[in-house]
Amino acid sequence: MTEKEIEITVESDMPAERGAIWRALVEPDQLKKWWAPEGFEIKNIVVDLKVGGERKFDMVQPDGNVVSHLAIYREIIPEKKLVFDSGSPGAMVARVAVELAEASDGTHVALSYFFPPSSQPDREKFLGFMRAGGERLLKNLKDYLQKKG
Repeated sequence: MTEKEIEITVESDMPAERGAIWRALVEPDQLKKWWAPEGFEIKNIVVDLKVGGERKFDMVQPDGNVVSHLAIYREIIPEKKLVFDSGSPGAMVARVAVELAEASDGTHVALSYFFPPSSQPDREKFLGFMRAGGERLLKNLKDYLQKKG
């Protein structure tokens, strides 16, 4: 991290093996079941899991509005680390790193966002939004894995 970047990290221990979490992170049929907030739906998901490859999907909001998402993979270490630039086509917001490590009752997941402080005019609001979004993602993932068994 350089002095000009800001990092936000949220973490959670998950009662699942690293392989199950990895598959939930990279397989389209699994991603669409947990990535979106409640009431939203993911459609048209495509994952090209290679460095430089893209993950694309449309998120349909409850009011019917559609937001397109794009991630470009930067680093892939199966079952350990996934790094990607994330945002929408033409507007990347953050570099995201997901790291998986063994924990006593499963797997420790660390989700980190890196972005320049000038990327948003209302920095504190943006930081809160990003932290809340990361916490929601990890909660969704944990709930999904528990239901899946």
